[in-house]
Amino acid sequence: PIPSNWVKYRAIDYGLDMTACLWIAVDYKGRCYVYREFFQGKDNGMEGLIASEAAEKILERTLPGERISATFAPTDIWNTQKDTGKSAAEVMMFAGLNLVRASRNRVQGWLQVKEYLRNMPDGIPRLLIFNTCKTLIKCMKEIQVSEKDPDDCATEPHEITHAPDALRYFCISRSLPSEEKSEVINEEEILEAEVGGAQEDYDEFMTGGEPTASYLNYR
Repeated sequence: PIPSNWVKYRAIDYGLDMTACLWIAVDYKGRCYVYREFFQGKDNGMEGLIASEAAEKILERTLPGERISATFAPTDIWNTQKDTGKSAAEVMMFAGLNLVRASRNRVQGWLQVKEYLRNMPDGIPRLLIFNTCKTLIKCMKEIQVSEKDPDDCATEPHEITHAPDALRYFCISRSLPSEEKSEVINEEEILEAEVGGAQEDYDEFMTGGEPTASYLNYR
């Protein structure tokens, strides 16, 4: 089970041929876990989704109370459509799926994916994938290096690029590790606490006392 206080993200790749979405949780050390996936489109023999339907499907698969800090998406879905005057991103956000633009730099994106797959000091990779995310695992095994640029990945066969691209959008974007919550202290106990036989000064308690040199010199 993913702890409820871990920071969670989504990353999507969208087109009428395929809607791809990954859910990623980040623990206290900054290690990332891809723990859920969703794929629907012509590439897996299903009906393609228009933008509003894609947003609804993704939101349906996000559990109640599962707070998502950001959903990273490719920049091309912000392109305005000539027939409607709106972008797919606008339609998705109107449906309730808020999006953050991911960098379109492919080479830097794949380099970041490799950094995430590198072992941390404890000998375990920074990025782990739940074995229930079968499509992502399959496509990551099958995707090849581009013949034109050894620092990039091939865009063909196209049907295996959606899952790795969604992962790339997450890896190149800024994500933060979770913060461990400190022990909750009863407010009444704070007010009743006495220091040296006298009740602690409220203002000093709330502000932490006089500012120190290290605080003033912090950059």
